[in-house]
Amino acid sequence: VITRITTPDPTELAMGPNLDLLAVTNRSVGTVSFIDIDPRSPNFHTLIQSTTVESLPTGIAWDPGNEDIL
Repeated sequence: VITRITTPDPTELAMGPNLDLLAVTNRSVGTVSFIDIDPRSPNFHTLIQSTTVESLPTGIAWDPGNEDIL
């Protein structure tokens, strides 16, 4: 184990097309957490943002063009 990153209710995840971000849905609280997974980044292995979405997100997919998360 390198480190543990706590999120409220991790349910599903999607890795960004550039392999630098991980998006994690938190079902019970209706958020998506973004974690920096780029080992060259100064924020490596940290939660960099949390975004509120509609209630009970159940799935997530990152657009390969790196524009949208569905």
